[in-house]
Amino acid sequence: MTSRVAHTPELVRRLELGEIDMALIEVFESQLLASDHPLGRQQVVWLQAEDFVLDDGPIPYVTYHDECFYMAWAEQALAGIDRSLRVVFECPSLEGMVNAVRNGLGICLVNYNVFQRRQMSRRDKGLGLIVGRTALPQPPPIQQVARFSSGIPTQQMDKLLELIKQELIPVS
Repeated sequence: MTSRVAHTPELVRRLELGEIDMALIEVFESQLLASDHPLGRQQVVWLQAEDFVLDDGPIPYVTYHDECFYMAWAEQALAGIDRSLRVVFECPSLEGMVNAVRNGLGICLVNYNVFQRRQMSRRDKGLGLIVGRTALPQPPPIQQVARFSSGIPTQQMDKLLELIKQELIPVS
């Protein structure tokens, strides 16, 4: 068995092509499949610097990558209020994104639970950042799920999924 770390869109693509057997991914609750195995519900929030001022133009946005499903949701939600995003910084790590936001490059969407765990392990504890206080549309909850390529896990996959569930800290 081979393991791979990648963002959700790539893992979903690889599942659909049959290149991988199982993926641990995040999806908005509206995108859950009947065959998904939910592992935990979490919230996505807007993150910005304390001194960041949002003007009426395109919103300067910091993203993980050009296929980020958080960004896809934001583009759709903002179109409903006649706003748009302008990507100003792209970084595949939360650390890099947070630093870009802290330094005033723009705002971003982050998984609040992951962000909070990151902050608890840091000395700065999120100084200079504001979480979730914006007039922009609020993102819906996400689910972390195990998804299988065939839809029906094998006995080995069932065992692996059970081991994963045992290791996870329940998050609501």
